[in-house]
Amino acid sequence: MYFWVNQLREKGVVIPGHHIVRREGAPGRFEMSEQIDRETRRTVRVARLFAIPPAVGELLPPLVDAALIYARGEIWTLTGFERGSDSLMQPAYLQSWRMRPFSWQELRELAVEHIAAGLDLSRTASS
Repeated sequence: MYFWVNQLREKGVVIPGHHIVRREGAPGRFEMSEQIDRETRRTVRVARLFAIPPAVGELLPPLVDAALIYARGEIWTLTGFERGSDSLMQPAYLQSWRMRPFSWQELRELAVEHIAAGLDLSRTASS
């Protein structure tokens, strides 16, 4: 699914609401899956936001031990921990994402851009 994502914290500290409202948010493809966390030695849910092709990579650091804490209408809030990098023993900070799905108009525009660029939209949506 494609979402606009705003981070609600910076290094664990809550960002004031009036600053979040002014931020556009990162547009990307959202995925959440379970995986083994080497640091905690247990299975955790990890949320990721990937760049929309033709760009590649992750837009935000992964949200580890992610949990959906709010979903009403078109607003979702996930919370979890963000690490400095994927290496072991990095500091972890509490992080929350405020997410809004792409509107139909935004999805249409994305499809038109993919067609114009000659990209296979079905491949990016399912991966």
